[in-house]
Amino acid sequence: MEKSCPAIAGRNARAKRVAVRVVDRGEPYLVLGCALLVVVLSALPYVLAYFATPPGTQYLGLLSNPLDGNSYLAKMQEGARGDWLFHLPYTAEPHEGAPVYLFYLALGHLAALFGLPLVLVYHAARLIAGVILLLVGYLFISSLLNGIRLRLLTWSFFALGSGFGWLAAPLGFYSSDLLIPESTSFHSIFANPHFPLATALLIGVFLLLLRASRSDQPAWGVGAALLSFLLTLVQPFLVLTVYAVGLGWLVLLYWSMRRVPYRETALVALIFLVSLPGVALIYQGLYVNPLLAQWTAQNQTPSPGPLSYVLGYGLLSPLAFLGVFAVASGRLSWERGRLARASARPGETPPLPGAESIADRASNTVCEKASPVPSFTRKRESTALWIRAFAGIGHALWGTVDHGRDCTRQAPPLDSRFRGDDGSSPAGATVFRGMTDEGLATEGDDHGHNALSHPRSDGWELRAGGRELAISWLVMNVVLLYMPFALQRRFAEGLQMPVAIFAALGLRVFLSGWLGPGVHPGSTGVSPARVLARARRPRSQGADSYNGDRVSSELRCRPSWVRSARGRMALGIALVLLTVPTNIFLVGVSVLGVQQAPGGFYLSVDEMQALRWLSRNTSPSDVVLASPETGNVIPSWAGNRVYYGHPFETVQAESKRAVLQALFGGQLGPEAREGALRGAGVRYLYYGEQERRMGPFDPEGEAYLGLAFSNATVRIYRVMPWAC
Repeated sequence: MEKSCPAIAGRNARAKRVAVRVVDRGEPYLVLGCALLVVVLSALPYVLAYFATPPGTQYLGLLSNPLDGNSYLAKMQEGARGDWLFHLPYTAEPHEGAPVYLFYLALGHLAALFGLPLVLVYHAARLIAGVILLLVGYLFISSLLNGIRLRLLTWSFFALGSGFGWLAAPLGFYSSDLLIPESTSFHSIFANPHFPLATALLIGVFLLLLRASRSDQPAWGVGAALLSFLLTLVQPFLVLTVYAVGLGWLVLLYWSMRRVPYRETALVALIFLVSLPGVALIYQGLYVNPLLAQWTAQNQTPSPGPLSYVLGYGLLSPLAFLGVFAVASGRLSWERGRLARASARPGETPPLPGAESIADRASNTVCEKASPVPSFTRKRESTALWIRAFAGIGHALWGTVDHGRDCTRQAPPLDSRFRGDDGSSPAGATVFRGMTDEGLATEGDDHGHNALSHPRSDGWELRAGGRELAISWLVMNVVLLYMPFALQRRFAEGLQMPVAIFAALGLRVFLSGWLGPGVHPGSTGVSPARVLARARRPRSQGADSYNGDRVSSELRCRPSWVRSARGRMALGIALVLLTVPTNIFLVGVSVLGVQQAPGGFYLSVDEMQALRWLSRNTSPSDVVLASPETGNVIPSWAGNRVYYGHPFETVQAESKRAVLQALFGGQLGPEAREGALRGAGVRYLYYGEQERRMGPFDPEGEAYLGLAFSNATVRIYRVMPWAC
């Protein structure tokens, strides 16, 4: 058989791609049903809190971080008034608007258009964004991984995975799964609408980017660029994740292919150019506007220590570490995996990472001018040793995943499972043909279809180009968490996707005992001692040392519960459930917290009546002074600006909070109180239950205040103009 250079064969591979169905017919309905179930579960605590409303109060519709939730509703209030420029509702100083928070401004416009309550639109957007996130997440997983079971396992980790926050919180330590809502999918869906929507856009950018790199159609690249522009409008800083991951992807592609990836470079450049106007728009609004620049400077969200993230992803963390090392060392990558390496005959060079195209890197043809095996392949030996040892221990403990073979049947020789020396494939054997546009291409199995690329197969390999993108996403995301940037921990958004992918691959390594090129991964178990012995076997012996080596005498039969479909399903469900407790803890704490401390979640009927009066009888530009708790609610329900109401969105928040404490605590005299109110531009003073708790100050009798509204528990005073 005549060998051809990968540079020539690579150009022909694009024109001869085999159309393989990536998603099975039943998968969309299954995933859609599961996504709806997850979203309904995230809405259940809100429903319980609504029906648990104490008599004489009204539920505000918030559970997760009501401090920020009210700020989102306040932004929607601005949109409902017709504004497209954002003004800080928690700052009394007048200032110009900026084109930021356009997502919530648009939701406000939508609520006003249909005459719907803001809270209803807020939760509808949250649920819809949650469904979009879970569906887009599964599409991305399907574009990377072969095998429906592996994809569903990965998706379960992505949709429901959490860490040990439920164990650490009672001890006073808050891991990322509780501290950072956007770090896990379920918590982000539970918290607000823009977290899941922004994560879905981020995943969508990478999904279309990967699709564009595999296709000659420019529409995929244009779609990725447009999604990146939308991402700048929803969550501006996440575009930095796109830039960093795209750059890392190009570096890894160059390192793997030994040539400049021109197509991928053009795609990343297109994304940068299209999203750049959005970045410039946001920068002008947040850093050129003086008052918003002060707000941006004090909006500090530093990232917690690495232990917080390790505990925050729980069981996914060690599995992801194992998966990363397995993929990086070639144990799970089709490029240097068992199929390609084992099919090389004695004296023949295995496929090199410098091949021209993906299909050529998986084939056994070697260009005469190809460079020798790089040094990093030798450096992987020690890493591969520990990976195989860990996998062998898991293999001995749990057995391997069933591939439909009888454990009592002797494992066939290696050369009977792959091509013979004459280039022919044995009858009934599955022979690796290369990588098509949609997945692995094989030929000649017993059923006459591509077993490894078929949607219902349980293939191990990452799809074309997926390895570099997945590794870049994980590594660059972790690097961004500790870059000198004010919003460090916000870069945890979207991190669960690569963690889930590598955790699923790591779990497969642990359960199936990946033993290198000599043993079929779906046969039977092998002792850890045999794993170490084979791992230490000199590489110079090559595939020849394994050909014809019957290892059935050293193999152990798997337990019957592992061989059965029900046993494997029970094991998979149990492993997924072990990652869920923090989500249950989150829901339970939220419901119990509402019942035990209703402040911030409910308002009395008198307080709601006072807020409605402010909404109908005052201007949105009128500044209201109230306690910090009431000041957080007034912009979201009455639409007024407040003197103080948010620790981040109130400019000079600490000094203003101190003034509030001094005023209501009676530490200021009448003249000082009047000067403080007039100097801050306060038009109304709200006096209710929260204000009474702050100190002995009573506005009744103050000459500069006039009563404008009162009921049983709330009084609102108007600051009178200066007397002539």
